[in-house]
Amino acid sequence: MAGLFLFWRLEVVKRSLPSLLLNMSDIDLSKPNETKDLEKEMDQAQEVVAAPDTSFGLSTNVASGLAALLGLLGGIVFFFVEKKNQTVRKWAAQSIVFWGGVSLSSILISICRSISGMIPVLGSFFGLLFSLIYVVVVVCACAYWVMSIINAFTGKTLTVPVVTPLAESLLKKFPGA
Repeated sequence: MAGLFLFWRLEVVKRSLPSLLLNMSDIDLSKPNETKDLEKEMDQAQEVVAAPDTSFGLSTNVASGLAALLGLLGGIVFFFVEKKNQTVRKWAAQSIVFWGGVSLSSILISICRSISGMIPVLGSFFGLLFSLIYVVVVVCACAYWVMSIINAFTGKTLTVPVVTPLAESLLKKFPGA
């Protein structure tokens, strides 16, 4: 299996090598200005990659993505530890609000399902109804979770009607944590 993967990687390199060489042929290394410009661009790119924007020493996208990925616990950690970057704090606040809401709704649905199970005739109907509601909550939570992870890691913003205003009010209550 590893040999097949290695063969596939070699084929990819062979196919992309001519286009890479064509792009490299546009650069004239004998001209000092072009080499200085190229070196300057490479130095700027390395500075952008190496410069941490957060208190954790991570870039904004990575810290935001981790705050979204790690759910309620990650949101709490990033919200209270991050001091410098407001984008990371916003993603952390959204994570806290969203996963806190999902946790509370799951607890309430479980309580309602348990209480409705005590009703003699209609208990099984209400139990099934609350189970279906729980499934809808879980599916919507997973869909939001995937969207938030993708948007956070790519540096985009995600505005959700209930979650975003509550997260912004949380940011106002704890401005610098």
